[in-house]
Amino acid sequence: MFNKKQSIRISKLLLGITVVTLSSVVLVITVYQVIKQQLLYSKAATTTSPEPYWEDQFTTQSSRWDWQYSRGAGYHRLTSTSEAQSAVELGVTSSAASNAYSDSSLHERSHQYTMGALEMRSRTTDRNTGPGDGQGTRGWGFWDGDVNYQQSSAVWFWSASPESSDILSGFRVQVFSNGTFYLNQRIDSIDMTQWHTYRIEMLPGLVKFLVDGELIAQTNNLPSDHFRVEIWLDNYAINLTPGGYNRSYIDLTGNQRMYVDWVRYYQAVEEVTPTPTPSPISTPGDANGDDKVDSADYVIWLNHYGTNTQNGSQDGDFNNNGKVDGIDCVIWLNNYSA
Repeated sequence: MFNKKQSIRISKLLLGITVVTLSSVVLVITVYQVIKQQLLYSKAATTTSPEPYWEDQFTTQSSRWDWQYSRGAGYHRLTSTSEAQSAVELGVTSSAASNAYSDSSLHERSHQYTMGALEMRSRTTDRNTGPGDGQGTRGWGFWDGDVNYQQSSAVWFWSASPESSDILSGFRVQVFSNGTFYLNQRIDSIDMTQWHTYRIEMLPGLVKFLVDGELIAQTNNLPSDHFRVEIWLDNYAINLTPGGYNRSYIDLTGNQRMYVDWVRYYQAVEEVTPTPTPSPISTPGDANGDDKVDSADYVIWLNHYGTNTQNGSQDGDFNNNGKVDGIDCVIWLNNYSA
């Protein structure tokens, strides 16, 4: 049946099989299965939806917001400007005094966000740099609603006039939780009196702040809280102390206003990037490509036994390790069909 040369190779085969341990066979099969699964699986990442989950262009008073929430000399109303056909105006008048809190704010009635993106187009009538150019605090973004800084969490754009602590004054991007700042970066290049589109993205392990589509700051720390959307301006001065913080009220020297053209929220979604479909995997043990594992494939393996090759299964190297050896015979045997 076999010539002398083939008989010698069979003898070498039998000798080789005796040193092929069970663990080696299991390893080959396991590696093959893992590689195959990796080729079929896709990679997933979290991003934000391309279309807004909700938006408000302030053509009417949406029930999303608590429209009654203004105190002291604060107010808000629907209006229009030369740059925005419809907008909401938040304002605090010069009658705001140091003996009382005055604010104007829009906030949602529920705390529902742990991730997602907030986008808002707005401008203010001053730069919030002190008497005659705005005083107090103002901002927009995500907040958990707790007024106690040491128990509160926020991811927002923030501005405070010089009456507040130096660490808080100026226009900033902030991320903090329970009294710990993860990000408190001052941004002097943004003129709040000009129209800008502000965007905050909260994703797993990443918070990004963008202005007019340009990334200005980011951090890998996202507080694990439920947030609502908050937009406000007031007559606060906030000072941080070693033991916590204290708040006081400012006598405003002039009226100050913020205009908001629109607000949009985008959901966080899982983005699936399909892995390119791999070339069909030939049947293990099939050397001649006829989709069968039979004696013809065994003869091909036998003729190349003990050699090195780069031709893979075509030369009987069924595990593609560059060698035709006893392990390849085991693969052929496991898939043999008469």
